[in-house]
Amino acid sequence: MEVAHLNNIRTDNRPSNLAYKTAEENKKDAHCDGLYKRGKDRHGAKLTEDEVRIIRASFWSFQSQRETASLFGVSGKTFSRVRRRKVGVHVENHPS
Repeated sequence: MEVAHLNNIRTDNRPSNLAYKTAEENKKDAHCDGLYKRGKDRHGAKLTEDEVRIIRASFWSFQSQRETASLFGVSGKTFSRVRRRKVGVHVENHPS
């Protein structure tokens, strides 16, 4: 169990603002409240959502994966994880 802040203000530690939740419940609430950062808003993100779409939609037979990854400023491993939808899972094929 974790202590959750009901009004999402972490410095508001009044007992009426605190509740016990599981880690999964707390994370789900953070997603619903828009507190969980994804994509370019996440600290350390290297790819935009458009770049993720480009990587997924293209075939890179003309260069090695490592060479192509360097064009986007990421490692070959990251490039592969984007192609296999292990990274950027929130990105849809077409922008909304």
